[in-house]
Amino acid sequence: MSEGLIAVRTVKGKWGYLDADGDGAIPPRFEWAGDFSGGLAPAKDESGRCGYIDRSGAFAVSPRF
Repeated sequence: MSEGLIAVRTVKGKWGYLDADGDGAIPPRFEWAGDFSGGLAPAKDESGRCGYIDRSGAFAVSPRF
């Protein structure tokens, strides 16, 4: 768990985040998701490109890598 959120993968293969209580914090919609650091986490969108999301799940750095 990093910054109070943990990345989890669903049975259908999508990634999202749970909070410390196990409640859904960011819905599973990513192809991959990493740990938060400094308020951002790396995540891969449906096109396979990586960017950085904020704690709301919105891309703060557009997926382009």
